[in-house]
Amino acid sequence: MNRLFNVKIPVGKNTRLSCNIFPELSGNDLQYPSTYTAVNLLFSDGTRLSGLKPLDAYEIPATALGQGVGKVLYPNQWNHVRVELGSIAAGKTISAIQLYYDKDGATAATVFQGWIDDIAIEANPKRIDGSSWSELGARTGREFKNRRETKPFKIGNSGAYQMFRLTIRGGADKVALSEIELLAKP
Repeated sequence: MNRLFNVKIPVGKNTRLSCNIFPELSGNDLQYPSTYTAVNLLFSDGTRLSGLKPLDAYEIPATALGQGVGKVLYPNQWNHVRVELGSIAAGKTISAIQLYYDKDGATAATVFQGWIDDIAIEANPKRIDGSSWSELGARTGREFKNRRETKPFKIGNSGAYQMFRLTIRGGADKVALSEIELLAKP
């Protein structure tokens, strides 16, 4: 494990770890060794996050081996990883943030590379479970007469948002969606 940062961060009941990982497809190795990477935390009591059986937002083990075996990280693109720490580490203190690689069968010739960005440990992060969504617009009874027809839908809110949620109600035989394009006026 490689130590990235020495810190002193207490873990509360709502603390969340998040980061963005870009595992690179190294040498066209279709075993995707770079996806066997995770951010690990060292606690002041000597334990590590990887030893506490952490799960990511998809309930895949949030360890380096778990992320690789779970095939949750896609190579050659940014992947957002989120781990709720409070349920498994509340009361502990983080003393170091580490980069962790763990792939069964890796040899000295195995190459893993990529980028990690936006590592964040938030004491009281915003919930993204739908309980605090702001409705930006709603449409009902819209019909599209032709296949592949496009229609713009304007929203009145000019605020900045990190995430958007789209809800479409209707049977699979009545709804087909090929693309959503979010545009902003300069």
